[in-house]
Amino acid sequence: MKSTYKYVVFFVVGFLIGAFWYRLQLFPIPQMKHFKSHRTSSSQYFSGDPIFFDRSYFDESDNTNLNKMFLIKLTRHRDFEDLIVINAKVPITVYRIISKMNENNFLHQYELTNIKVSVIGDSSSHEEVVKKYFLPGIIKLSPGKGLSSTPILISHSFGEKKQDEVFEILESLYSFKD
Repeated sequence: MKSTYKYVVFFVVGFLIGAFWYRLQLFPIPQMKHFKSHRTSSSQYFSGDPIFFDRSYFDESDNTNLNKMFLIKLTRHRDFEDLIVINAKVPITVYRIISKMNENNFLHQYELTNIKVSVIGDSSSHEEVVKKYFLPGIIKLSPGKGLSSTPILISHSFGEKKQDEVFEILESLYSFKD
């Protein structure tokens, strides 16, 4: 009976310490959250492919205008201060699939295109596409602010090139909040 009591007390004390640790967001909890939301990958995009790293949402419009562009996959709810930094090796055009429910405040001014998409999510839908032309060099991109991230697609006009010949993802900048 005494050994069972010791195990119960040990379990309850451990549970309370864990709850306080999580509540106070002590090490390594912020770092694990950062890693989870900070994931980024890129691949060639084709209609029907998932556009987010951690969700299976895809363009349901069967629009092929964005096919063969390079998609930088972000997590669906990435922190808007968590910038994506790329090194463009050739002139590129960055396309963003936007939702009217987001604030859509980016670091650059984009122009609206006539490309219509339909990416339907639980909390918001992305239905319009904007674009901006960039010269080669370092480019900082915001993931978007609002209910969800704004997917990033990259195109170029130099024929068939591999992604590493067009751009590279240098890093994602992040500053832990106080």
